[in-house]
Amino acid sequence: MGLISWRDVITEDSGLAVINSVVERYIEESMGTVRPKMGWRTPGFAQAREVTDDRKAEIVAEARRLAPDLILSIGLYGASLGVHIAQALDVPHVYRSQAIEHDYYAHLFDLERKRISRSAVRKALRSLYDEFRERAVARVEEFVLGSSALVLEISAEDAEIRRSRCGLRIEHFPPCAPEAEESLASKRSIDVLYLGNLFMENNRIGLLWFLDEVLPMLRQARRQLRVVVAGKSTDRTFERLIAQAGVVVLPNVADADALFRDAKVAVNPIFSGNGTNVKTIDALWFGCGLVTTAVGVQGYDFERGLNLRVAHSPTEFACAVLELLDRWPACSAQSRRARLLRYSISEQGRRISQLLATLRPVRSLEA
Repeated sequence: MGLISWRDVITEDSGLAVINSVVERYIEESMGTVRPKMGWRTPGFAQAREVTDDRKAEIVAEARRLAPDLILSIGLYGASLGVHIAQALDVPHVYRSQAIEHDYYAHLFDLERKRISRSAVRKALRSLYDEFRERAVARVEEFVLGSSALVLEISAEDAEIRRSRCGLRIEHFPPCAPEAEESLASKRSIDVLYLGNLFMENNRIGLLWFLDEVLPMLRQARRQLRVVVAGKSTDRTFERLIAQAGVVVLPNVADADALFRDAKVAVNPIFSGNGTNVKTIDALWFGCGLVTTAVGVQGYDFERGLNLRVAHSPTEFACAVLELLDRWPACSAQSRRARLLRYSISEQGRRISQLLATLRPVRSLEA
């Protein structure tokens, strides 16, 4: 197996040691080194994953030495390179979709326009610009989907939408729980944890709602509550803003799983978005109680008995958090994990092996 990934800064760390222990060849690209022609059409993170033609040729040559049976792309903005490699090597391309991206970003663009006060002319120009970017994302997505032998949708709802729109092969493949085997501690130092990308507008709206509307009620009930907000961020102003609520802010943490292992209750106050929230399964798998909205559990079909609460008003949300804190630990994290086994790596591994085996005989399995 070979792996290609993009990172903001290339560093040597323990994560790389783990990667190198399980892959035959690891290719790491620094994000943002090349911007394609007319790159302003698409969001910045799409531009940041573009590579030069010369670099593409080098990567194809390395991939050819591995003699892969197929190319799997996870996420849209590296998938163009994945398609290029698959076509160059004449092997199937499989696309792992995290969301219907053009729908998702159309909504995010709309949220951003509502937040920023502008003149009528500037609002109109911004709307045209956002529409242009949305269409550009849609074209990238259409190209990747049309070039893929199989599309694995993270959300059951999105899989149905995809099937109704096109004649491609679409399968529902929900997110995997992070680890297959691991003991979970009952003593934890974080009372309430929020973890998410702090640059996404829908995440910002939900987080500020939680800090402004819910946290004061929690503080009134439990004055010594330790609340941690963590996630990818490049906006120091926003970090300082949320820190004013008296929470611990941890931007760009190296190990998100370690935070879930140390948290009693995780919160996901999200009111808009499509796809499926991966942090939902992460929190539950690591034994956290979880309070979220209906958006936070869309795409899942959980069994009963989990420490999961769905709430929408500030009072409902605060009461749910306090209930889970009061019950901590009501039962062992291990017993709750047993209800999530169908999301485990072993179960999901069997499922994806069955799907991929239908594309073309896999040499490594025949050996």
